[in-house]
Amino acid sequence: MFNPPFCPNPDCTFHVHPPDLPWFVHVGFHDTLCFGPVPRFRCSRCGKSFSSQSFSVDYYAKRKIDYPTLENFLASSMSIRSMSRNLGCSCLSTLNRLDRLSRQSLACHASLRPRARRREN
Repeated sequence: MFNPPFCPNPDCTFHVHPPDLPWFVHVGFHDTLCFGPVPRFRCSRCGKSFSSQSFSVDYYAKRKIDYPTLENFLASSMSIRSMSRNLGCSCLSTLNRLDRLSRQSLACHASLRPRARRREN
C-alpha cells in the first residue's frame, strides 16, 4: 500500500517534517478512467485530503504516456509532431509530458548536485 511521504499542503507542519508515526488516515478511493481506483488520504494535522496521484508525475493527467519511450524519442532528436504520431496523442499532450519530464530531471539534478565531489582545483 502507498504511504505518503509528507503532507502536500504547504501550510501544514507535516509538509516539511512529517513524524515517524502514522500522520494520515486512509479515507477510501476515487475512480478515474485512466488510472482506476486511486487511494485517498487525510492529514491528521491540517485536515486536508489528497490522493496518491498528488505525488505522481502524472498528476492531473487524463492519459498515460510511456516516459521511457518519450525519453528515447527525445534523445534520438525526433520532432514533437513525430513523437505525437508514434505515441498516438496530440502535440500539446506530448509537450506537457516533456515539460513534466524536464522538471523532474531538473529537480533530481538539483537534489544530487550537493553530493557531487570535485576532484580538481
